[in-house]
Amino acid sequence: MNILEGEKQEFAAICEHGHIISSALAYDASTGSDKFCEKCGARVYQKCPHCRTPVRGLLLRLDISSLDSEPEFFGEYGPYYAVNDPYVPPSYCYNCGKEFPWTAEIRKQVDAIVRRSSKILLLRNGHSSHKHGQASLVIMSILNLLPKLARY
Repeated sequence: MNILEGEKQEFAAICEHGHIISSALAYDASTGSDKFCEKCGARVYQKCPHCRTPVRGLLLRLDISSLDSEPEFFGEYGPYYAVNDPYVPPSYCYNCGKEFPWTAEIRKQVDAIVRRSSKILLLRNGHSSHKHGQASLVIMSILNLLPKLARY
C-alpha cells in the first residue's frame, strides 16, 4: 500500500480464457483457492506463469469522505473505492512483459477468425494474385490490431 497516496493494489485471479475469478483477492477469500474456472473449467492464474509475479487486480484508493463514517457504512472495499472498476485483466505482465495465457488465447481465436475470413475472401473473390494480395493486406492490418484487441 502506498500510504502517502492512500492507494492499495489488489491482486486478481483470472482463468486462461480470460474469465475474472476475482479482481480483489483480499476481499474474495472464498475464490482465492480456486484452481479451475467454474465457467469453462480452465486453469486459474493468480501469478504470471513466467516470472511468478502476482496478477494486478483492482487499484483501491482511500475515500477521504468515508473517514468520518462508521465502519458499517463503508462500501465493499471498506474506506476504499476501486479506481479501475470495471476491472479489465492485464494483457501483459508488468514485471517481465510476457503475455498472459488469456492474451494468447484471444490471439489464437482472432487468428482462427482471420484464417477463416481470408479463405472466405479468396473463395468469394476468386484466386487471382491481386485479390490474394488484398486479402493479405486485410489480414495483416487485423494482426497489427491484436495487441490493442487483447486489452479489451
